[in-house]
Amino acid sequence: MKTELTGLFLFITFLTSAQDGIEDLLAAGIDDAQQFSQSYFSPATDAVIYGMSSGWFNTAKSKKFLRFEISAIGNLSFTDTENQSFQLNTADFNNLSFASGPSTQAVATALGENNPDIDMIVNVQDPNSNQSTQIPITLPQGLASEDINFVPTGFIQASIGLINGFEVKARYLPEVNTEDVDTQFYGFALQNELTELIPFDKVLPIRIAALVGYSKFDGEFRFDDNSNFISGVDRRIESEAESWLFAAILSTKLPVINFYGSVGYVTGDATTSLLGQYNLNTGINSVDTEVLVDPFSVKSDVSGAKATLGFKLKLAFFRIHADYSFQEFNTASVGISLGI
Repeated sequence: MKTELTGLFLFITFLTSAQDGIEDLLAAGIDDAQQFSQSYFSPATDAVIYGMSSGWFNTAKSKKFLRFEISAIGNLSFTDTENQSFQLNTADFNNLSFASGPSTQAVATALGENNPDIDMIVNVQDPNSNQSTQIPITLPQGLASEDINFVPTGFIQASIGLINGFEVKARYLPEVNTEDVDTQFYGFALQNELTELIPFDKVLPIRIAALVGYSKFDGEFRFDDNSNFISGVDRRIESEAESWLFAAILSTKLPVINFYGSVGYVTGDATTSLLGQYNLNTGINSVDTEVLVDPFSVKSDVSGAKATLGFKLKLAFFRIHADYSFQEFNTASVGISLGI
């Protein structure tokens, strides 16, 4: 399956990676499909939450009143093998079994890859009779199957100076609307420079500041094809994620190149939903007559410490910055800015 690339923001790729399998799991029942989806989606949405917390600052210095800066920023949140798979034990499911091999196997999350494909058997039985059937399905792949071992985010960010050392920031990614995909991203932050509170601020060439930032992402992927035993109307996956960052920032105050760092705390949550109307075509009459509407949602939340180190180079009206954040999903950020 071809992965969708939506401009700077590729969060939606893990949704498209899921299309060739998540629907089919409905044949095993909503409980089985939801339990699998919880383990499958959570690592990817967690990576997005951490990624959205990056890129908010490149100095502790707040801009003077009505001074502004506009930046193009890109982040890469790196994944590791621990987040690319989970242990699926068929004893925890009602109607799923592996086509071959042991009853517990490592299978891909939305960040991983099943190499080779992993096939499972859905056991469908009529609760009112002895009629039953077995349906073979292939588990969904993840980003690693497309040679993507990171979760990227990108956006345009603007900031403007206020009074009393305050600076307000906003970030935005233009909406992407295609035949299959819709995405939207935005965020806001408030930074306050506190350098004057340092009793020796005239001696050491440093600045300090505090920042609170909020980011929000919404994405939707619409299924365009029916499988052999799933059909329906308005079938889609929707995902939304929110991220909060609370950070203390320290930076140097040198003429051309400056270094900055921060310690902070990230918190956020995400909800991924399988929506629409789904009709099963298993050959079992009592099962196929049931119409599933908005079958399930899965949720995840994160909270954890974050430390960032970076530098900013000033070239007339242009500024270039890069930093690296140490957190659950380590993230590299780079940006170019224009301002006065």
